[in-house]
Amino acid sequence: MSEVRSALVWEKGSVGESPLTVTLQEVEVQKKHLVLAIVCQGKDDGSCPQLPAGYLCESMVGWFYNEVLPLCKRKPELPAQELEQMLKKQWERAVRELQEYGKKRNCKVEVTISGILLWGSCFVAFGNRAVYVLNRRFNRPRKKNILPKGESVTFQTGEVNSFLSFYLESEAMTEIMKEEEILESLYTETFMEERKLEKRLGELGKATLSRMQERSAGAIILEVEP
Repeated sequence: MSEVRSALVWEKGSVGESPLTVTLQEVEVQKKHLVLAIVCQGKDDGSCPQLPAGYLCESMVGWFYNEVLPLCKRKPELPAQELEQMLKKQWERAVRELQEYGKKRNCKVEVTISGILLWGSCFVAFGNRAVYVLNRRFNRPRKKNILPKGESVTFQTGEVNSFLSFYLESEAMTEIMKEEEILESLYTETFMEERKLEKRLGELGKATLSRMQERSAGAIILEVEP
């Protein structure tokens, strides 16, 4: 059975209600790990009683437990391409619902999102923001985006063949924290003890907030060993 270790941080900024939502859902089924990780940020103009990012994540989490989990229980060898098609359909449905919600309340529903859906060693990365893997190139650690750049949400399937760390972060952490600081805290070639992983990610979140207190900061790291 594959092994998974993960950590999440969410630090609320000082200005108003945060438009940032971070969610990490993990289930062990059929001797495999099923994981949904999302970092989502909405553009809040104060007109929405429920912020777009929270609304969207709630829809994705409901889909994860009501549709993906039952399917994985029935089909333990579900391929990444089938997961991708399910995810695309759910994303389109969630966006339609979000747009209808915004029209009824005359508020902005724009979001930026990065996410990972993992089933065993298969994964689908998705978003219109970066989904990173922490690895090495030319014997140096690096933070590499595995999604194409652009404003539209894209999807990328893959398989974890050796130890790999996925990393998602909010806009504030991207803008404020240097890549070297992220890698120094989180990069590893083997599993890090989960409490240590949580502590280091938490420290990065607090460091981000200390440098720009008005903006919320959030991130998720997901270590996978097939």
